[in-house]
Amino acid sequence: MDSQKAEYYRCICEKISEYSRGREIVFYGNMSDFNEVLKESRNLKPAFHVTALKEKVNDETRLFDDINKKSDKYYVVVLLEPSPKLRKKLRLYGYRDFKDCMFVQRKDVVLNSKVKNYEDGYGNKVTNNCGFIIEISKYAFNSEVTIGEGTICKPGAKIHLWKGTNKVTIGDNCRLRRGLLFCTMDCEISLGSDTIIMDGYEIICSKGTRVFIGDHCMFSDYIKIRSGDGHAIFDMKSGRRINDYSPEDPKSIVNIGRHVWLGWGASVLGGSEIGDCCIIGAFGVFKGSMPGHCIAAGNPAKIIKRDINWSSSNFAYSLDQCEPYLNEID
Repeated sequence: MDSQKAEYYRCICEKISEYSRGREIVFYGNMSDFNEVLKESRNLKPAFHVTALKEKVNDETRLFDDINKKSDKYYVVVLLEPSPKLRKKLRLYGYRDFKDCMFVQRKDVVLNSKVKNYEDGYGNKVTNNCGFIIEISKYAFNSEVTIGEGTICKPGAKIHLWKGTNKVTIGDNCRLRRGLLFCTMDCEISLGSDTIIMDGYEIICSKGTRVFIGDHCMFSDYIKIRSGDGHAIFDMKSGRRINDYSPEDPKSIVNIGRHVWLGWGASVLGGSEIGDCCIIGAFGVFKGSMPGHCIAAGNPAKIIKRDINWSSSNFAYSLDQCEPYLNEID
């Protein structure tokens, strides 16, 4: 069993232990590797199995009808593929999702732009959605999306939570157009308040990485931020993977400061740190570290000007019209 699957099973077992509250656990279906994790992680095991087929009844297996209207006594763990018919039957028998029964195998959840808040029994939670289409895959658990007050997005804006535990936080009064925030596995994306992002953006977090973006940033069309390579790279002599970083490693973090302007088509790559008040020129590809108040351009992007600040207004003609609290040079 791979580690991600085991981690998902442990999360499910924790929820079963929490929801069952002393009731006997009943399995519907069979999954030996899950049974092992339940016993190992929570010291629990099923009292018996249930089946819809009379010919399969034995000392350890009873008919599904035997647990009808007995949710006060039994907590059902469903190991079969979920189906509307099965869910309907459980509801008729008095078993509510999560509170009385748990589906170990699940389907992806897609929340449309009108769903403001959401919470499920796998620990996933969305707070104050402002119009995003949010995709929560069947491999996600304990993931959170939190959006600040006054933030709006245009149709076509998406958030995708794929595997493991992910976190997306968007501050107050942001403006996002059509684009994608994508957490692959155990990732974090954080956008500061008053940030504007135009069409076609892609902010994609690789496994175990994070992207932090400060307040009052302005990102033009078709910008891309990648916190990692997205694929494993190995050294052929040692056999060691050379692009798998711990969460504490700076190479696993993209850190973009306050009041940063990314020009049309600019890209920021994994392990980058960009100081306050910086500008990345159009189609620039930046990887590395840059102090505040600089302009970088080119591929690879290099610093071409220092000691600058900028205003989001094209009609500003004085440094005082820039954000004054950021007018101190590093």
